[in-house]
Amino acid sequence: MLMTSEQMITTVTASTGLRAELLDATVRLLHSRDVAGLTTREIAREAGCSAGALYRHFATKADLLVAVAHERLRPDFGEMVRRVGSSTVERNLENIILSTQRFMTELVPIVTAVGADAELRAGWGRAFDRDDIPPRRTVEAIAAYIAAEQRVGRVSRQASPLMSASMLMATCYEDALVQYIFGESTHGMSPTRHARALAHELWMGLKACLQNE
Repeated sequence: MLMTSEQMITTVTASTGLRAELLDATVRLLHSRDVAGLTTREIAREAGCSAGALYRHFATKADLLVAVAHERLRPDFGEMVRRVGSSTVERNLENIILSTQRFMTELVPIVTAVGADAELRAGWGRAFDRDDIPPRRTVEAIAAYIAAEQRVGRVSRQASPLMSASMLMATCYEDALVQYIFGESTHGMSPTRHARALAHELWMGLKACLQNE
């Protein structure tokens, strides 16, 4: 029996909604579970569906984790781009660092699990092309913001947007990794205080020689 147009739309909407719920369920479980031991059956149960329904959307656990990284673990720097030339560079960097800290806190458990599992690692290697690796996306987005501030004269032309962004991202990644493994930060500061201190140090370098340009 052929479905009516309305039935087809309902089916597509339900399918799309289930896929989104599977991604959300995975993120929820990642906050409370070790990724390596997380099974697709548990994810399906959390999403309120059968394992078979999960596999209609994601052929493997690696595919599901790739989708989570693509669609749920993207720091939002859109507001920062719109604020180029406004507020202060130091304050904007502080907000970028806070976003990056949250992103790395969610990304690190996945990355460590993928790194320890040959099948997951191979799946991710096939799924991400060179320019779409999550940490690289983050570095390029931050570098684009710094370069934009450079063009409007608020950052020294002698500064390297790419290197500054790399140091910011690497610091946030290292802290998230240490926090994940040892349960405490490398610096003993709250995320807000750390973001403020790191933003200040970066800004000291970015504005160097600015008055003489």
